[in-house]
Amino acid sequence: MYNIPLSLLRAFAAIYETGGVRSASRILGIAHSAVSRSLRELEAFLDADLVERSEGRRILTFTVEGEKVGRAALRTMKDLDSTLNSVKRIKGRSSVVLETTPSFATRWLFPRLGQFEQELPWIELSISIDQRLAGPGQLQSDLAVRLGHGPWAGLSCESLSDDQLIAVASPDYLKSVTGKFELSKCQLLHDRDPIAGWTRWQDNFGDLAQAFDAGPRYTSGDLVLRAAERGMGVALSRQSLASESLELGTLIQVESEKTIQLKGSIWLVMPETIDLRKPVRKVAEWLRQQFKVLN
Repeated sequence: MYNIPLSLLRAFAAIYETGGVRSASRILGIAHSAVSRSLRELEAFLDADLVERSEGRRILTFTVEGEKVGRAALRTMKDLDSTLNSVKRIKGRSSVVLETTPSFATRWLFPRLGQFEQELPWIELSISIDQRLAGPGQLQSDLAVRLGHGPWAGLSCESLSDDQLIAVASPDYLKSVTGKFELSKCQLLHDRDPIAGWTRWQDNFGDLAQAFDAGPRYTSGDLVLRAAERGMGVALSRQSLASESLELGTLIQVESEKTIQLKGSIWLVMPETIDLRKPVRKVAEWLRQQFKVLN
C-alpha cells in the first residue's frame, strides 16, 4: 500500500474538481501556495507530471496521468466524506451543511463565501456536493440549493430566483472567428443538462446549423464553461453560473439580444416538518438576500 499523505490527495482532488490551484485553495480554506506545494510533492512522490505547465496559462490542463489520479482522488475523497458524514454529522450549534451541485458550488457559491464569512462569521458553513436531488425525507444536509423544475414532494421548496440561458464564448475564440459572427458556423459545446441544451435555443430562435447537436459534450455546466474559457467553442449556459466569468472578462456573451428565460429555476430546499436552528435560518436568509440583490 502506498504511504501517500491524505492531505496531498485531498489537495489534488480539489485541484482536479475546480480546475485550478487558487479555486482549490478557496474550497480547502488554505493558502494557494500550500496547494501548489502539495501538487509538487504528489508529483515527486509519483515521479510523474500531473498537470501541463506553460507560460501564461490561466486554466490548468491535466496530463493523462493527472486525469487518472484526479478521477481516483476525487472519487476517494467524496466516498470518504460521505462515509464520515454518515457516521457523525456535523451538528455543532453554529454549523450548517449546505448541499448543492458541483457547478453551482464552483461557479456561484464559492466566489461569495468571503462575503458570507464577513457577514456571518459565527456560522461554520460546510458545503456538500451532490448531483442528485434527495427524495422525500432523504435530505442529508440542513438545506440545499437546487437548479431545476421544482417544487418537489416531501421537501420544503422555495423559489429563490428565475434564471436565463445565454450563449457565451472566450475573447480568444471570438477573435478567431473570421467575417460576421454567426452561431451556425461556430463549434457548439454541449451540457448534459437538458435544460441547458442547444435544442432549446434552436426551438426559440432557429438560427443554428442543421447539425447543431454535433460537438463535444460535458457532464456539468462548470465543465462546459471551462471548455468555453479555453476557447474551444460557444457554450449555452445558465446566466447564474456564467456571471463571474462575464465580470472577469474570461467569457463574453454573444447574441446578447437573445436569451431564454427559465422561470422558477433556482430553489432553496429544506427538510419538511423540521424546526430550523437559528444558524440554518440565517443561511437561508443570506441566500434569499443574495438573489434579491441579483434580481
